[in-house]
Amino acid sequence: MVEDRTNGQAQWSAFIDTLAAGGAEVYRVSTPGRSVEEQSQVTQALIWALIAELQSLASIDRDHPRWLTLLNHEMRRFNSNADNSYEIAYIRGSGTYRIFGKRGTTKLMYLQVGAGMLGVGDLTRHKMLGDLNVDDCEIADDGTFEVILSPQRPTGYTGAWMQLDPTRDDSFVWVRQVSYDWLNEIDGQLSIMRLDQPIAKQELAAQEFAENLVFTAESVRDDVLAMLRVMNEQIEGVEVNKFADVSGSFGSAGVSGQAYTHGVIKVTDDEAWIAECAIPDGCTYWSVQLMDYAYSALNGMYAQTSINGHTAIADPDGLVRIVVSARDTGAANWLDTLGLERVQIRFRWIASSAPSITSRVVRLEELDEALPAYTARVTADERQEALRKRVIGQQWRRR
Repeated sequence: MVEDRTNGQAQWSAFIDTLAAGGAEVYRVSTPGRSVEEQSQVTQALIWALIAELQSLASIDRDHPRWLTLLNHEMRRFNSNADNSYEIAYIRGSGTYRIFGKRGTTKLMYLQVGAGMLGVGDLTRHKMLGDLNVDDCEIADDGTFEVILSPQRPTGYTGAWMQLDPTRDDSFVWVRQVSYDWLNEIDGQLSIMRLDQPIAKQELAAQEFAENLVFTAESVRDDVLAMLRVMNEQIEGVEVNKFADVSGSFGSAGVSGQAYTHGVIKVTDDEAWIAECAIPDGCTYWSVQLMDYAYSALNGMYAQTSINGHTAIADPDGLVRIVVSARDTGAANWLDTLGLERVQIRFRWIASSAPSITSRVVRLEELDEALPAYTARVTADERQEALRKRVIGQQWRRR
């Protein structure tokens, strides 16, 4: 028998009790081996998960979907890419839906459809059904495009189409927009609606809303535990200050053709970590960013914790050299650890495999000797100007 939670206080108590129990389980699993600062990072990850799940699952309605924030540079759980915004809409695999949008000018825009609850629990609990580069759609002169989602292609329809699994009414579609030039690229706009039934909606019944609240609280727990499992799998066996190719860690959830390189960095306040690599031929997008030890991207609005193929400067020998430290070294391709004792680093590569990357740790006073004389440097004023552009660029983008 389902507990009657139509009473408001009972709804709230069930939500809070489930949330508290889930948090206790997360801390039980995650606390060993973490500093106080790193335990606080887990708390932040729980908060971001709570925000995301409250807005999407508490009032979930697959017959009246809407785009909801999943990850971005403000909600930084699951190592959200600083260049990306991710939005999700929950749908039924048995339904027919139309996505109508404006492409905008971001570097890339991908759509993916899947079944299961993406981001909730073990990553093996969902499957991806297909992905689509929006640039492969027919885009009108005014920048608009459409995509139909349905179990079968509509009769006579020749436009962009993504197939759904009619046996899976726990389906979703999500979009990731990838921005290279934050100041000048314009985010695309998207809408979604169901086509095979009239547009009409009623508020959720009290019992359904109560059950959704409990599911939301359970999902916060499952999300963070899944995140920590993925992180542990990726760093297991990886030598500190070295790299591993973790391209297969996300199964089918990653964009087709995207590779990932991952590492853990530990440097003292008087040390710097140097990485060198050549950007692969044909690579259409690459980036590198730092994250904390709870698998959340570091705050990149007021600090240079990420760079990409648009902002990085390659040396005359064709190599990109990246310096990671707690103090500004003056290197153009510097990443700021924000003073954290232990950080993780993630490279992303699209349309290429992960290249070989060499790395080493040097003392700060040895950095100038360790880097070629032609490695790009910036002055303090130039760094401040670059940071001002980051602050503007991130706030202009959709959050």
